[in-house]
Amino acid sequence: MNQERMDGSVIVITGGGSGMGAAMAKDFAGRGAGIAILDLDEARGSAVANSIADKHVDVTDKQAVGRAVDEVEQELGAITSWINSAGVSKMVPFLKSSEELWDLTINVNLKATFLCCQVAIERMLKHGGGTI
Repeated sequence: MNQERMDGSVIVITGGGSGMGAAMAKDFAGRGAGIAILDLDEARGSAVANSIADKHVDVTDKQAVGRAVDEVEQELGAITSWINSAGVSKMVPFLKSSEELWDLTINVNLKATFLCCQVAIERMLKHGGGTI
């Protein structure tokens, strides 16, 4: 199958060190896109592909995301696409679930998406647009 080239694209993928995020990163990189993976687990992110720029980032920390985006833009150029793939899913019986697990789930699955979208949109508006 002949896939569309993505040369000139700069794509940030949160949670790109495993699962769907890693699969997307490998596919897009193979089609010529510049890829930055923001993943809390640096080893997983680094293992995805040698050609992918990996950043160890806590996506629940807006300042850390902003610093990572600064580095991505210096290395790869203006971000054209942002994919929020970071997520937490710990399956435990409801009555055995802790408040800490609840906070982690809400922070990674909701707060991080909110914060990352704020950072991404701010940058994309400066550069004339992009996709999330």
